[in-house]
Amino acid sequence: MSLQGNLSELPIINLVQVLSLQKKTGILSVSYQLAQTQVCFKEARIFSAFMHYSTPTGHKRTLEGEEALFELLSWTVGQFIFEICEDLPPFQNVNTSIDQLILEHCRRQDEQEHLRQRERFNSIPTLAFNPPAEAQINLSLEEWRSLLLIDGKASIREIAAKNRQEVERIFCLVQGLEKRGLVELKAAPMAAVALG
Repeated sequence: MSLQGNLSELPIINLVQVLSLQKKTGILSVSYQLAQTQVCFKEARIFSAFMHYSTPTGHKRTLEGEEALFELLSWTVGQFIFEICEDLPPFQNVNTSIDQLILEHCRRQDEQEHLRQRERFNSIPTLAFNPPAEAQINLSLEEWRSLLLIDGKASIREIAAKNRQEVERIFCLVQGLEKRGLVELKAAPMAAVALG
């Protein structure tokens, strides 16, 4: 018996939980572009995991154990097939429960989102040189205040401090100005990102 499908229809976390709850023993193979992953299940646990992939320069790489699983858990697309079999590889490279793996994956995702958010808040808005001719300069008082503080040097975080506003609110206002073509966002210098 085999189970196959697409991760866009059945997310990998759900698939792993289903296989665990049903105490399946077998091999889950997942492929996407130049990456191939094999995860061996033994009853309700993951026994071993391997991911083989090619880098853009053509080098072959392999991830094993928990690191292969953390990478796989971030996939949202790919084809999978699970085949029941008792003949598993003789060695085990995963010693963590599925629940612990999923919790750690979620923690890592939150940490990455926090870093992305920090990077966005450290970006520097500048006035657009050529705003679209059809752009309506019909701004709220809050947007005008934010626009007046844009000097091409201050980050969104610094503008928020000057404006005595939450950084999330200023980020939303600047994004709105950017969508209208009045402002452009550029990345902060690396030193500023590290300090932010």
